Amino acid sequence: MNAKKSSNNPFNSNQTNTQSASNPHLPSGFPELLPPLDQQQLKQNDDLITQGDAIIAKMDALIATIDLPAIKLSDSEKTQLDAQRQIQQTQIEDIKAQLEALQGGLQ
Repeated sequence: MNAKKSSNNPFNSNQTNTQSASNPHLPSGFPELLPPLDQQQLKQNDDLITQGDAIIAKMDALIATIDLPAIKLSDSEKTQLDAQRQIQQTQIEDIKAQLEALQGGLQ
């Protein structure tokens, strides 16, 4: 019962992974595997991503149903409006990219 107790410190280079001898993809002396991910934290992240997706879907639906009266705009007003729309579209695309990155990081 005097056996040396091994810790699961993945950053300790003195520890070797027993799988590294049988796994040719791991270099010899490779640290032990990281502990499993916290399932509760993963669920919270998934819930946040789902909420973000729902918000974007609602925004898209609201934008699609906007029925603004036709008004005449000057060329400078049209240019300004187009610039604002482009900024908003870029912001929406950035949010979608961030959500996709979060989803990809969880898989």
